[in-house]
Amino acid sequence: MNDNVKEIERIAADITEVLDKNRIPMPNENAVNRLRLLASLLPGGHAKQKALELASKAEDFYSARKHEKYRGGAPLLFAQMEGLVRRIKSQAKRLEEEAKNE
Repeated sequence: MNDNVKEIERIAADITEVLDKNRIPMPNENAVNRLRLLASLLPGGHAKQKALELASKAEDFYSARKHEKYRGGAPLLFAQMEGLVRRIKSQAKRLEEEAKNE
C-alpha cells in the first residue's frame, strides 16, 4: 500500500472521529478548524476536494443558525458530511486497487 493511500485512510479516520464526537449542530469553531486542517493535509485530488467540501459544509453545520436555513436542515447536512467521508474512504480503496494492478 502506498503512502498516499495510508495517509488518506488515516485522515479519513480522523475526520470520522471529529464528526462522531460533534454530532450536535451548534457553534463549534474547534471542529471546523480541525476539519479544515485535516482537509489541508490530504494529498491533492478527489479525496482533498471532498474533504474541502466537507469542511465547507461543517462551517454551516457548526454555526449558530446557518444549518437551520439549509434545505433539509441539520440532519441532511450531517448526512451529506458523512457521505463525503465515505467518498474519501472509497477513493483510498480505489487508489489501493490501482496500485495492486500496476
